[in-house]
Amino acid sequence: MIICLLSNAESIHTKRWIDYLAGNGYEVHLISYRSGETGGASFYCYSPSHNNHFYKYFHFLRSFRAIKKEIWDINPDILHAHYLTSYGLLGALVGYKPLIVSAWGSDLLVDSKKSFFHKYLIRRTLERADLVTVMASHMIPRLIELGCKREKILKVTLGIDVEKFNIEGRKGANGKVIILSNRVFEREQNIECIVNSLPFVVERQYNLEIRFYGDGSHRHQCENLVKTSGIENNTKFFGLVDHSQMPYHLKQADIYVSASTSDGDHVSLMEAMACGLFPVVSDIPANREWIEDGRNGFLVPLGDPAIFAEKIIEAVEKKGLRQKAIKHNSQLVKSRAEYGCDLRLLEEHYQRLSGKKISH
Repeated sequence: MIICLLSNAESIHTKRWIDYLAGNGYEVHLISYRSGETGGASFYCYSPSHNNHFYKYFHFLRSFRAIKKEIWDINPDILHAHYLTSYGLLGALVGYKPLIVSAWGSDLLVDSKKSFFHKYLIRRTLERADLVTVMASHMIPRLIELGCKREKILKVTLGIDVEKFNIEGRKGANGKVIILSNRVFEREQNIECIVNSLPFVVERQYNLEIRFYGDGSHRHQCENLVKTSGIENNTKFFGLVDHSQMPYHLKQADIYVSASTSDGDHVSLMEAMACGLFPVVSDIPANREWIEDGRNGFLVPLGDPAIFAEKIIEAVEKKGLRQKAIKHNSQLVKSRAEYGCDLRLLEEHYQRLSGKKISH
């Protein structure tokens, strides 16, 4: 069976889709506006030469005919577009069938509320899709509000590789408490809130270290905040780290922090919990699916660095609570989010929509 993906080649989620599909015998083609490592898929890159918004829209229009021809030449059994407001829209405009579109989080929960125009484009994309997948249950009501029929919606959780992300070999840091963030430095991840909370924590004179992994347009701003706040000695920025190395880094840490304002399926949270970190995360639906506040993590109201600091301090001081949560969180993730469970369900829909039997 031939699957053509429209998706961001830089995203770890795209790479995981490719790994699963190629690993199960599918012929995979990826068309993307971003360059990236795409082993396992035939790759067609249409990266714009400039990175400003106006040029991106111009490039979208200019490259549309070439991408449309590419898709029809590939002649896939399924066209699967990821992210409603970019590749999903592209897939809808191409007119190829059968079309599956996948909502990732902010595209549905944030972008659909930006303007009437955004809402209109998402509605048209949903109308033209034969199947719409979401990463978490809390996203389904919003799809229905936008006019998507319930029978077209399928929850597909990517899950995580529990053979790699687990509590085996946790090292600790010889009495030092390590706080870790590995979200991208973009607006929805709201990492500035975490940075602004840290001076309140550092002033308590704990033996701790804060580690930031990842990159993004807000990274420079966050690094400047660290400098002006006087917490440089306690803070390290590691930049982008290959996803295969994240289990090693997670198993050295104690507390996972995320102040994201919106998430679909919070994969980074699941990976952190599986590796034994105690979560201090924003009180949003994606996190409520995993965290029982005060038992296996803390849920923090959005937008207040002082309250975020209070919860980090409580997590640092309550070592017993953190230790108790390690096994609970590890088992919770393993029971609910093992990699591939929902993808096997999606394969049945691939077969139904294409009329072809799965060969493996």
